[in-house]
Amino acid sequence: MEKLYTDLLPNFGIGIISGLITALLILIFRYWWLGILRPWYEERVYKDSRIDKTWYAYTDDSKGTEPEELQWNLKQVAHEIHGTIICLGGLDKGKSYEVKGSFHNLILTAVYKSTDSTALDRGTISLMLTNNGQTLKGYCSYYSSSSNAIATCSYECERTRRNINS
Repeated sequence: MEKLYTDLLPNFGIGIISGLITALLILIFRYWWLGILRPWYEERVYKDSRIDKTWYAYTDDSKGTEPEELQWNLKQVAHEIHGTIICLGGLDKGKSYEVKGSFHNLILTAVYKSTDSTALDRGTISLMLTNNGQTLKGYCSYYSSSSNAIATCSYECERTRRNINS
């Protein structure tokens, strides 16, 4: 009986060590696949429109308030979109937001949240690429702290900035 335990202990230890090494190799391969190889491959075969770079967005909430002007700085890897939104004019002037989403079949769907961790500003965006790739049009749904409800506004984004003063 004692010989059985002395033979079993080294085998048990080898089994645990080989299981840990296997789990570590699987984690490394998963990170490499999802973080490096898959995005690289998707970027190589991506054939849809590109919407990365800078966009200028203008809201129209039809409530008599000052329309907002926003600068969107987007980066694109295949269908995935991420970047920042900076308010250039309007009630939220100076605020910035982080945006993440996807772009499929001329439709951008994204979520955004404030870069200020104490702010509740967040919402969703659905836009369609139109005008031969020069305009994104659609709607934004967001949390309105003044009415404590979900509100919507229309958006129009252009690749070039409008001259507001004219």
